[in-house]
Amino acid sequence: MVSISTEYDESLGMEIQKPTVSIIAKQLDGKEVELSGFIIPLTGKRAQSHFMLSRYPQSMCFFCGKAGPETAAQVFMNGEKKVEFTEDKVT
Repeated sequence: MVSISTEYDESLGMEIQKPTVSIIAKQLDGKEVELSGFIIPLTGKRAQSHFMLSRYPQSMCFFCGKAGPETAAQVFMNGEKKVEFTEDKVT
C-alpha cells in the first residue's frame, strides 16, 4: 500500500526516503479499518488512544530488522476508546 523510494534531495544535500501511497490506501483515508500488529506506545500510560502499530514486536530491534516506515501505522482511536498495552499481537 505504501512503497518507499530513495532519492537525492538538493535542498538537504543528501538522500531521503520518499513514500508513495497507493490509490487503495488513499481510498481508506478517514475510514475505520482493522489492523493486526504490535503496540508501540507513544506515552508512558498503560492504556493508549494514540499509538503506533508495528508489524514487528517492540522487543525486536526496529532498525536492525531492516523495518521501515511501511511496517508501521499511526493509530488514533475513536472517541474515548483506549487500548491496554500488551506485548502480544493485537487486532
